Amino acid sequence: MNDMILSGTTTEELAAVVAAHSPDLTHEEASQIAEQAARLQISPEAMQKILEGFETVAEALRKIVDAIEKYESYMRRTLRIHGAALVGLAELNRAAQSPGA
Repeated sequence: MNDMILSGTTTEELAAVVAAHSPDLTHEEASQIAEQAARLQISPEAMQKILEGFETVAEALRKIVDAIEKYESYMRRTLRIHGAALVGLAELNRAAQSPGA
């Protein structure tokens, strides 16, 4: 019986940690995460570290996405400029090869 009380308290503590770290989650979502963490016997302190680790990874992924978007924009502009230059060269070439030019 004490294990059940301890488990419930731990789940509540875990839910509080999750809710504090992720205020956008509903109470139900925080409780579900806490229940799974309790099943894995994760302490509230360990849960805090896990959530902080996820935040670090998420920030790194945001930076990667930002870099990819900048690169994509650069490449799009570069290809547009090169494409226009090639069209211009093709027109000059046609004009030079046309009879009477």
